[in-house]
Amino acid sequence: MSRLKRPRTTVEKRKNKMGSSSSSEVLNITFFEEQQQNNPQFDFIQLLNSFGLYKLLKLNKKYNPNVIRLFYSNLKWYKDSKCVMSEVRGKPIVVSEAEVAKLLGVDTMGYKFDDLIHSLNKLGHYNSHTVCNFLLPEPQEHILDTTNFAASNFGFSNRVLHYIVQGCITNKQGNHSYASASEQFVMYCINTQDPFNLPHFILEKMQRIARNTGLALSYASLISLILEKQGVDPLLRDGNDEKPDVIDETTLYNMRFEPYQGHWYAKQMTKAQKKARTQKEKAAGAQKAREEETELDG
Repeated sequence: MSRLKRPRTTVEKRKNKMGSSSSSEVLNITFFEEQQQNNPQFDFIQLLNSFGLYKLLKLNKKYNPNVIRLFYSNLKWYKDSKCVMSEVRGKPIVVSEAEVAKLLGVDTMGYKFDDLIHSLNKLGHYNSHTVCNFLLPEPQEHILDTTNFAASNFGFSNRVLHYIVQGCITNKQGNHSYASASEQFVMYCINTQDPFNLPHFILEKMQRIARNTGLALSYASLISLILEKQGVDPLLRDGNDEKPDVIDETTLYNMRFEPYQGHWYAKQMTKAQKKARTQKEKAAGAQKAREEETELDG
């Protein structure tokens, strides 16, 4: 007589569906600071430092994708107390805005918004015209209020800043072709030194990942640090422990920039390459729109 299988719990079902792709990137601060000493194109590095983002950008802790997956599969959101709770290896894990602020050396002051905003018009007196024209090399008369703003429209400094914001702050995986509304506003805040509530943003993103199983598991290094601080070993030493991806000189070359006489310039593209980039950007934009629609439906 065959034994009946025990029904899986809700958490087990969610863990089974949840993506195993953990995401974490770290900035090679040494390279960027060396560039900034003699090249004003890299002045945004000083802005990142004075904004208080260095601890997050330099967070280079190893993590294990299975442990990160477990953290998210058990995660619950308590809005009234501004914290998320999970359980890893039988130990309750509580993460509050105050704790994230302490770990990263930032404040819990400033604008509150999440990674899913689709319009800058929802952020007080800001809109796409105000924000994008500040970020663009040349002001434009008409700018669509869109979350799919092609990053290729930015100049060198803001192109690289967007890559860093998307890699380390909003911590998305995949295509860097488009700047979402939240990424545009984060860039604007960094450039103007207008504060936004980073701990709030991170916790909102965490609870959204827990609800939407198709998303990459962001902030892997930060979660490792949180677990370690709360007495849980974040590594399994099973050969699957990973390090964050590094944003460095190679990244700039991959973005099709090259140095010449102390400055960085975009490589000239042939007509075929320009056409291919346009098609790639359109495909990335369409895919992003589908993903956002799926999230909203969920």
